[in-house]
Amino acid sequence: MSLIAGLRPLELRNHADGRWLEIEWSDAVTAVIPHRLLREACRCASCLAATRAGNAVAAPADVRLDSIEAYGPNALRLFFSDGHDRGLFPFEYLRALPVRGRERADSTGK
Repeated sequence: MSLIAGLRPLELRNHADGRWLEIEWSDAVTAVIPHRLLREACRCASCLAATRAGNAVAAPADVRLDSIEAYGPNALRLFFSDGHDRGLFPFEYLRALPVRGRERADSTGK
């Protein structure tokens, strides 16, 4: 998987009540990612070790994304309601997650 040159999120909207994150990407796509999917897709050392050992990372159905922090120029650090906060999510990885999405009709987003 290779990062599209200049691909970056233009805007992040955390819909805490609905438990989903909306990311408007610079390639005219808006992704809608459920909080639970994000938590289960964590790439921290502990979650990666569990996955490599054949164990699925299971998040509670009611897990929420509480906050988002930029981590360097190309990643986000996500903080979840279950206390999990060690995973870093590179933009390339986030963009590749299986999500509902839509292309903007034009460059103004209308």
